[in-house]
Amino acid sequence: PGAGGPSAVDVSAHLGDTYGALGVLQLALAASWLTVGDHPDGERRSALVTCGDAEDGYASVRLGRVRVPVPAGRA
Repeated sequence: PGAGGPSAVDVSAHLGDTYGALGVLQLALAASWLTVGDHPDGERRSALVTCGDAEDGYASVRLGRVRVPVPAGRA
């Protein structure tokens, strides 16, 4: 899900005001979305999570998958 892109998901529009839980919900949804694999065209998935409001300001973080090699003898 990207900011306003074709696959954008506005959690608040679907669930209403979740107060302090919004960031947790967004992170859980983004993590779930990232686990389904890469796009059919081979592009790696990423998600932009944005929280905040006009009074306090906004913050964003882009999430993506990475491969971390397992050291020998630790699998």
